[in-house]
Amino acid sequence: MSKKKADRLRKNKKFIIFEYIFSILLILSSLVFDIVIFTLNILPLKYFIVLILFTNFFVFLFSLSLMNKKFKIWVKFSSILLSLIFMLIFLVGLYYINRTYDFLGKIKSKGWVIENYYIIVDKDSNLSANNINEIEVFNETSKISVQALEELKKIKAF
Repeated sequence: MSKKKADRLRKNKKFIIFEYIFSILLILSSLVFDIVIFTLNILPLKYFIVLILFTNFFVFLFSLSLMNKKFKIWVKFSSILLSLIFMLIFLVGLYYINRTYDFLGKIKSKGWVIENYYIIVDKDSNLSANNINEIEVFNETSKISVQALEELKKIKAF
């Protein structure tokens, strides 16, 4: 075997390793993207299935063209370029999904506070909506309990 042929074979092996690594990175980025979309339940199921079929179809084509030795070099380079574009789309999508989810988490953490109030009445009492003014507040220093009593008087709902 001549030295030129041996050098070409080594370069070819390096390129083949690069193609396999690139294919694995593309598959992993697609898989992570699909898992995050599914876990966060961002899309309805029918759109999620379409997204998975679309992305995985192209990922399969690009990976197949990268790993198959029968394809010409221009097909492999175009597959590398398109795979790189897809990986960038996946990564940018994951970045913005993460930012949106964090933002929504911050809003949710500030959320609402729900307080329950109970009106306890003796069963022998003749308390009704007409004599609601007889209700006393247990903790009159609490502004919230006074507001609750005022709301109760407005709606007269018992």
